[in-house]
Amino acid sequence: MPYLHQLGVDAARTGIPLLRPMALEFPDDPAVAYLDRQYMFGPSLLVAPVMSASGEVEFYLPDGEWTSLLSGEHVAGGRWRRENHGFETLPLYVRPGAVLAWGAREDRPDYDYFDAASD
Repeated sequence: MPYLHQLGVDAARTGIPLLRPMALEFPDDPAVAYLDRQYMFGPSLLVAPVMSASGEVEFYLPDGEWTSLLSGEHVAGGRWRRENHGFETLPLYVRPGAVLAWGAREDRPDYDYFDAASD
């Protein structure tokens, strides 16, 4: 939630949307110009929705070492990847060098994000 909260604040201040086309975040990478099935969720998270019943998804990771948010796996970018996912997962990768604010609670979204001991 802290990441989502900050994205909302930033969007209100700058007008840059939460869901961003790849070309907005990687304007110098010619491979992203026509990507229409994946996006950046803020500046730090790459999302590649699964659009097939088989769960197979192909997506592009720009240069750098990316980290899967769901598995912790580190993968090299600058190339296409193919993965299979079930109903509860999808490719969700953290951008190289990103610091992702993580909440202290998992049971509810409405708490004081700045209080680590919040309950």
